[in-house]
Amino acid sequence: MSDQKTYIVLTSEDEPIHDISKKLKSTGFSIDSTLDAIGQIIVTGDEKMKKAAMKIKGVKSIHASADDINIGPPDSETTW
Repeated sequence: MSDQKTYIVLTSEDEPIHDISKKLKSTGFSIDSTLDAIGQIIVTGDEKMKKAAMKIKGVKSIHASADDINIGPPDSETTW
């Protein structure tokens, strides 16, 4: 089973946000929150779902949630 992560989906105004949310759910994501006012949807899923979701009309970009960002110690090579 793939690793589940939380993502923030940024949407455009090309499609209603609730339609985009339904399409994200059909790709396998679980919908955590739909933030109408700022055009964002918080979802949980895996990398395969993320790639499929990028093809959905109205999805501008998908980013890892702050919970999934790992900032290493000072002078470390990995900061994300």
